[in-house]
Amino acid sequence: MFNQIQVLGNLTKDIELSYTQSGNAFAKGSVASNRKYKTKNGEERQETTFLNFIASGKIAEICNQYLKKGSKVFMTGRLSQNNYTDKNGNSQTSYQIVVEKIQFLDVKPQSNSNASNQAIQPNANHQGVKQAPAPAASNTEVSNTDSDDEVGEELPF
Repeated sequence: MFNQIQVLGNLTKDIELSYTQSGNAFAKGSVASNRKYKTKNGEERQETTFLNFIASGKIAEICNQYLKKGSKVFMTGRLSQNNYTDKNGNSQTSYQIVVEKIQFLDVKPQSNSNASNQAIQPNANHQGVKQAPAPAASNTEVSNTDSDDEVGEELPF
């Protein structure tokens, strides 16, 4: 099976970073994505979709360091379904994006002309991470090469 989602949008709140008891980092946030369209009558409309997301490992720490409410991002990941019972005893379902790759799209003044379009690629043991200059550079990309099994292991929220 194939489960992939790509979303372009803006963060609706600051990143919430937490750590599991074993020291794994997890970042949680929400992104708003807009779709503009015209009705049959030619009237312009805009539809906004709000999606929660979670990132793990080094990607979570980097997102927490550089992203804030309003930051423009392009993320790729998989859609995860969570089933739970609410406080009234009703069964509920929610969905979130498990981020595998995120690109920071905010355009900010650059102090180094060679800084744009650099990527941060953590490896499985989080050592030897190549870090781009602070994502004041536009189009900074962060990829998570960690195993997807870590995300479902011990979520702190």
